[in-house]
Amino acid sequence: MKLDLHISPCPNDTFMFEAMLHGRVDTEGLEFNLHLADIEQLNTIARLHQTDICKISYAVLPEIAGRYGVLRSGSAMGRGNGPLLVCRQKSSQKRSPKNSPDKSSENNSGSSSCKVS
Repeated sequence: MKLDLHISPCPNDTFMFEAMLHGRVDTEGLEFNLHLADIEQLNTIARLHQTDICKISYAVLPEIAGRYGVLRSGSAMGRGNGPLLVCRQKSSQKRSPKNSPDKSSENNSGSSSCKVS
């Protein structure tokens, strides 16, 4: 079976799926048509139900939850840029404007989702 896989060209996505796409792990006979796009395009593709597997923003998940399921791996969240660091103890590091959340990227923390048949 051949599935359409839509991801972004960002290093996180390409690293996450590299082994699967290049035969380094057993995909149990599944093959993939790789499509690269930016996150806004990916969100639209998922909203329109135009693919089998697609990276999305967490903000889009409620809209597509009835048609897609979230994979157990391949998820990342961030504030502005990069992963979100969470700690148990209160940090003494003060947030600078450079480390403040970027409001323009509120809908751009990616998640991978897979179509539920």
